[in-house]
Parts: sequence; C-alpha cells; structure tokens
Amino acid sequence: SSISNDEVCAIYRDKRGNLWIGTWGGGLNRLIPPGDSSGQASFEHFEHDHHKPGTISSNVVRALYEDKQGRFWVGTYGGGLNRFDRDSGTFIQIKYDVSTCGTTGENDNIMHITQTRNGDLWISNDYQGLVCYNPDTGKCKRFRHDLSNPGSLSHDRVRVILEDRGGRLWVGTYGGGINIYDAASGNFDVYRKE
Repeated sequence: SSISNDEVCAIYRDKRGNLWIGTWGGGLNRLIPPGDSSGQASFEHFEHDHHKPGTISSNVVRALYEDKQGRFWVGTYGGGLNRFDRDSGTFIQIKYDVSTCGTTGENDNIMHITQTRNGDLWISNDYQGLVCYNPDTGKCKRFRHDLSNPGSLSHDRVRVILEDRGGRLWVGTYGGGINIYDAASGNFDVYRKE
C-alpha cells in the first residue's frame, strides 16, 4: 500500500481534494488518507498493463491537470495524453486528429499541461514541440522549431506553459529560452539570456 515508486515527477490536488502523484516507472498513485486510528495512509495504484484495456498508457507520469470542466488529464512520457474517467476508474488514451496535428500524439513525451481561457489544452512535449488541443472537437495544432522561420517555436524541448492575466501564453524551453505566443500572428517572440 506504499507509493509505487520513489521517483516522483508530478503532484496534483484535484477539486475533490484528492492528491495524485505521478512517478517515473510506477504509474499514477492516489493518496488514500488514514481512515482509522492507525494513522497510516495508503496509495491506490494505476499502472499500465498491455493485456488490460483501459489502463494508463505508460508508467512514466510527468504531468497532471484538471480542466475547468472537471476532466482529469494525465500526461505520460512515451504514452501521450490520457483522460481519466473517475466513474469507471479507466483511462482513455487521446489520439490527436492527424489531419490537423501531423501525428497522432500517442507516443508523445508530455512534460506539462495547462488550459487557456478559451478552453484549449496546451501540452508541452520533450523533443516534439508544443500542442494546442481542443478536447471538445479533438482538433489540434502542433508547433515545432523551424530553422527557416524566425517566428517559430525556439526549441522543440518544451518544459512548461503559463497563460498570464493578459491572455499571453508563455512557453519555457530546455535550451531555447522563453517564448511568448502571439495568437494573432501565430508566431513566437523569443527571449534568451542575451
């Protein structure tokens, strides 16, 4: 009943008060508070099992996020994006629309998830850029670094995303500085050390 792995990659408290812990190799854990005088907490484990449909797509969980509609998203490393159905206790692996995104996203290495005020999920990927995904329509757009385009994302290793109070989207990269996305032009302004 202990945590499934000591290497913790993500911690998230949802609106219901549940504490979720994503691990490197042990899948997803939910803390079960002590219910008796023993004072011992325990963990519910959610791990990948390729023989069992509805399990999480990878045991490496890097990102956790509950959106405004109460949907719980789990970003895995190597298994892409999952939506957890709390009623059934199962995971639905999200496969992006190939016609708009270029790839299915099922093997994405997800590092961070956030939702912007218009309802889109922005998903950062290690080595694979940035994805804007609309969970209601299934449509998505992937942003990648393009040497021939100075307005493109500065680096494909995206670590973190934040929408500020003014609606600007800040994108932190591993090696390419900070990007600010301009929705009107579809371009990124890049800020580096120099």
